Amino acid sequence: MQWLKQSTSNLKEKPWFYLYTNGLAADEGTLLRLRDLGFDELRFHVGATNFAAKVYANMRSAAEHFPAVSVETPSWPPHRTKFFEMLPILDDIGVKHLNLGEIEILPTNIEAISKALPDAEVCRSHEMHLYDGGLVYDIMESVLEHGYSYSVLDCSCFVKSYQRGQGKWIGPQDIEGLFAET
Repeated sequence: MQWLKQSTSNLKEKPWFYLYTNGLAADEGTLLRLRDLGFDELRFHVGATNFAAKVYANMRSAAEHFPAVSVETPSWPPHRTKFFEMLPILDDIGVKHLNLGEIEILPTNIEAISKALPDAEVCRSHEMHLYDGGLVYDIMESVLEHGYSYSVLDCSCFVKSYQRGQGKWIGPQDIEGLFAET
């Protein structure tokens, strides 16, 4: 990753580098290599591993080596019970953010979604998404009620659509002054 250091050496400030993982291979050796490469944050998709104990252990280790450890996983309604079981664990680990998005409905997953949730609601923003039945907001209420220390971010299609509305896209005209003169 020497190219990374060279390609960012003319920036006024170091960019924030993060990496997504399901967490299964995030053992101590891998975590140390990622830290030494310059990553600032790891984002764990715990739903992909069905909330595996090994992933929680790897997240705990990551929290010792990185400025930020986050969880980013879709708000899949069949995981509802596991989400609420997860909340105190994340607080104990020291997770900084819980990012909950929606599942995008694609030709490759629609059959499995229909089988798991035959009466599911879908919504359309830019793409088709599975409505989580208010799960994200129930999680937010629980986090507030228990005083957990991490943020919960609603990454639903409607929120992202609003964030990316007219004038929200970053283009070349928006980066003036970002780079230091060399």
